[in-house]
Amino acid sequence: MCTIENEQKGGESYMKDLRQIWNRLRKNLAPLLCAQLFCWMAGMIVLERIGSSAARAVLSYMGYSYLTAENYMDFASHPLAILVLVCAAAVVLAFLLFELAIGIRAGLYGYQRTPRGVFQIILDGFGSIRDLVRRSGAAWPVWLLAAGLSGLFVCGHFLYYIVMNMKFVRYALQRMWTGGRGYVVLLAGGLIAAGLLSIFVLPAAMTGRTGVKDSFLKSFRLTIRHFPKIAGGLILCNGLLSVCFLILYYLAMTGAAGIVWFLRPPSAVMATLYVLDDHIRLAGGLAAGVVGMGINGQMILALYLRFSPGEAAEGMLGIRPGRPKKTVWLFSLLLALEAGYLYNTAAHVTLLTENMYGGTFITAHRGGAGAAPENTLAALKNAIENAADYAEIDVQETSDGVLILLHDNDFARTTGTYGKVWETDYAQVRQMDAGSRYSSEYAGEPVPTLEEALELCQGRLDLNIELKSNGHNEDIVEKAVQLIESMGMTGQCVITSANYRYLEQVKELNEDIRTGYIINMVYGRAERLEHADFLSVSFDCITEEFVRRAHEAGKEIHAWTVNSRKDMRKMIEAGVDNLITDRPSVAREVLEEDGGSLGFLEALGFLWG
Repeated sequence: MCTIENEQKGGESYMKDLRQIWNRLRKNLAPLLCAQLFCWMAGMIVLERIGSSAARAVLSYMGYSYLTAENYMDFASHPLAILVLVCAAAVVLAFLLFELAIGIRAGLYGYQRTPRGVFQIILDGFGSIRDLVRRSGAAWPVWLLAAGLSGLFVCGHFLYYIVMNMKFVRYALQRMWTGGRGYVVLLAGGLIAAGLLSIFVLPAAMTGRTGVKDSFLKSFRLTIRHFPKIAGGLILCNGLLSVCFLILYYLAMTGAAGIVWFLRPPSAVMATLYVLDDHIRLAGGLAAGVVGMGINGQMILALYLRFSPGEAAEGMLGIRPGRPKKTVWLFSLLLALEAGYLYNTAAHVTLLTENMYGGTFITAHRGGAGAAPENTLAALKNAIENAADYAEIDVQETSDGVLILLHDNDFARTTGTYGKVWETDYAQVRQMDAGSRYSSEYAGEPVPTLEEALELCQGRLDLNIELKSNGHNEDIVEKAVQLIESMGMTGQCVITSANYRYLEQVKELNEDIRTGYIINMVYGRAERLEHADFLSVSFDCITEEFVRRAHEAGKEIHAWTVNSRKDMRKMIEAGVDNLITDRPSVAREVLEEDGGSLGFLEALGFLWG
């Protein structure tokens, strides 16, 4: 009986001590989260730019245009790719070590009831890293290992987001699982055990000012001695965080559904919700990374201070208190610059980055011919409203050299005006009505120029620009490339054509512009075409074997024109990368039919619709 009472009193004392420590640590929690947000944004900029450039360089060296499931292992096993991945892992671990260092230092200041500003916390992190390196000498890379092992628990929410949303990470794990489940379980168990045993290495090093060996030994001893309480504290902390993140997600989606219902036409509500769901999950994953790292880091520090009382003061030796308010303006300026950069990156997202997260993309055929006059600005606006990823537009050249949107060689079908495009100047084209033959609702809709289409879609919709070959478009390639470059939309546009020579010219002018070869039959090894980054193929010619061969060659397959739900499902099952359709909203629904959030999103659509 006495034993039980003693255990109860001991448990109450433990929780009381932990709450007291937490209340002191959280004094700097808000500026710490701001500092970590700043560092995450900076890290994203560095990794996105350097990582994308390095991956593109390796793919180009290996003769691939895209990284696909079929050529994934060839890429991952190539010596150059391994070198890039090792360097990337080192950068990520260094970033993680810095994040953990600023968290520990900010917590120690809070424990001493000393407020710190955001920028001061960041500067403190540099000082902590410098101190760790000086004390460890040549063994300093071991701190990167410690950061990686601790990160399994500190960044658990973000790691879960990465696994669930980055398709190539998910694919690699699936390959490992099917290749040997026992080994995967053993590896996962070993990493979790090593992470738990190493969870106090950095707090021990920064508070006790110990070396590498002593820090690891102390972490091992504390974890083994107090394992139930440590595991319970981490489980409770992450459980509460998970519940909070889930509630915020559902609140965000419910609010988004209400806004969409008021702002979008009924036909576009569900498609828009599906896209917003992706964006909210992305933002939520990043927020979970920042908040989860901050809260978990402080929780681990609190546990360490509870089981190693008296070390916080030693960890503060040689540190002078600062004046937080003096750094606010500088932090605000840098954060604004980073936010602007990330917004610009999002508006002009590279196709490689997009491909890392996405599955099958949707292209509105001829701008969205199923809901508006084809190849018009009205069609492009409809494609934006219906959450298409791309819009495919046809481009030709007038007699006076203006690039306009037009599919046929003449204007008869779309405008009722007879005359070949190469015999008609732009002033005459501007007088034509491209909307009335579709519907009186669009009476007076003009034939737009390529420049007008680019201006409308900039930062809103990616474009698949098909250059028509009619024997009279002598300068069409050069003019199209110049327009794309002048608008800064190299990463937002792809150029396709049934004339392979056009694709060669595009690559000669700007090798960064993605190109696609349009074919309506499959014969031989079209996937080996050097100047085509992807193949745009009539859907009734596509087989799973053809898709597999193309993917092995590092090329994507875009299927056209897929309008029925049955054909859409068939193409998705075949593994195509892009559906070109007159019905983008229907394609979006078909793509999401197997998604885990479908039921909730449909319920929202019903609630607000």
